[in-house]
Parts: sequence; structure tokens; C-alpha cells
Amino acid sequence: MNWQYKHEHSLEQRRFESERIRRRYPDRIPVIVQPLLSSPSSSSSILSTSLFRSFSSSSSSSSCNEITLARLDNEKFLVPSELSFGQFAYNIRRRLRLRAEHALFFYIGVYGTQPILSSTMEVLYNDNKDTDGFLYVCYADEKVFG
Repeated sequence: MNWQYKHEHSLEQRRFESERIRRRYPDRIPVIVQPLLSSPSSSSSILSTSLFRSFSSSSSSSSCNEITLARLDNEKFLVPSELSFGQFAYNIRRRLRLRAEHALFFYIGVYGTQPILSSTMEVLYNDNKDTDGFLYVCYADEKVFG
């Protein structure tokens, strides 16, 4: 998968930030959420976010280069470890302002596996965290991996 956040920050910077976050908030999971990019050339159109933000911030209504999905204003989240992925997905859908009939698919980790909605974020983090200490989640409005 092509992660804009990884291209913008070195491994040392990402690792330092995730370790700092986990020390300060041991009951929270650092998550990077970005739209699925179809090719590396389209990654240049992704907006970068520099500050770590939580669920309490507002969302953006600017359009995404991928298809018709809106971009998230904040791509970095600090998520409670006991939150289920279904609840997390609901929050993302709400931030994207999607209607109920609009399908949204999530993929986690390097290999783009689809998470089980009843799994807690802590279980997903322990199974799929990256070497830098973040859990990477991408979303798309088409099922692209199978």
C-alpha cells in the first residue's frame, strides 16, 4: 500500500511520535487513516496533516482525488483501545458524511486485510501495527482486494 504519511516522515520520526503517544496515552491507539490510492502518481494530490488530532475535531468537505469520497480533515487519530472497529468505522463514515446506502470498505496494515467489525482496536493494533508503531487504515468506496 502507498501511504502518504510514510513518504512525508522518516521512520525515526514516525517511531518517535508513536512511542511518545503510547507513553503519554497508554490506553489509546495511534491510527493513520487515508483514502486508498490506486497508483503512486496520485499520491501527490493528498493533503498532509502535521498535528496529531482526535475524534473531537471537525471534518472537511473537500473532494478526494480517488472517486467521490470526501477527504478527512484529520488523518491521524488517537482511538480508545476498547473501541470496536465497527464503532471506529461509524465515526469515519460520519466524518465523511456518507449516506446509509453508500458502501465503504476498510483495509488495515501493509497487506490490506479487511478487519472484523467486532474486533477491538487493541487487537487490530497488536496484530497489524506497522514497524513505526502506528496502525494504518485505508478506506475506499469499492471493494478492491477481492
